[in-house]
Amino acid sequence: MKLLPSLRLPTLPGPWPIFGEKPGPSDIDLLDTARKTGRIMAGVEALSRKYVLRNIARYERLAARARSVSGVSVFGENVDRKRLAELSRAVADLRDFFLALEKKRPGVRRSLGKRLAALKEMEEALARARQKEERFKQSLARSLEHAKTRLSGPERAIRCEAVTLRIALCEKRIGMIAGFAQKHAAARPALEKAGETIERFAFAVAENARLYDEAARTLAMRRDILDAFGARDRDARSSFFAIGREAEEEFRRFRDVETLLLEAARESGDS
Repeated sequence: MKLLPSLRLPTLPGPWPIFGEKPGPSDIDLLDTARKTGRIMAGVEALSRKYVLRNIARYERLAARARSVSGVSVFGENVDRKRLAELSRAVADLRDFFLALEKKRPGVRRSLGKRLAALKEMEEALARARQKEERFKQSLARSLEHAKTRLSGPERAIRCEAVTLRIALCEKRIGMIAGFAQKHAAARPALEKAGETIERFAFAVAENARLYDEAARTLAMRRDILDAFGARDRDARSSFFAIGREAEEEFRRFRDVETLLLEAARESGDS
């Protein structure tokens, strides 16, 4: 007797109580899981491009401007004030760039963490689905054994054939879930690797933020010192020039007085 000749899909009836248990096939959607995983990976790629690659390119543009004036003498005696000011602005821009990126670091971490957590939940859902199917297969095996030992006649044949087909379908589902889970397992290490790259960039950003902050403050201090010296130098030169001019006037008056005295002495001698 051939049972269910038109059987095509693993569509099962409602709950099938067996010895008081209520096992049933998992309802996990592998296609939906694949699509969600793809969106998570695309999101991490976009995050890496936005936070890492785009800012590396921006750094290169800012650094190029700093390099163009980096040869200026900063701490020697002969300082090009204009070039020093340009270098100070370029380094300050780099400092601000890195500080802004460092502020974004917690948000980037949270975003990456949420995606990894979602991926882990999918892995756990796949594991639960497989376990559920395994338990269901075991319950079907008990049902088959029960039919073989407790039933007889047409009922035994019908039950045994139906349960055997259901076991085969359950095994197919287990195989599909296992195969999918094996491929899905490669997603998390790939995302973790991308996360490590993002984290290395974030670490470099933090270190550079501190470095360029100190460099900017040092250059600003040097510029302020030179500006202060320049202003004081101009004031001093002006003051000294005035004093010198007054001294010269005094000296001329001294010579005038000396001349008058000499003339007076000569006139006294002549008389």
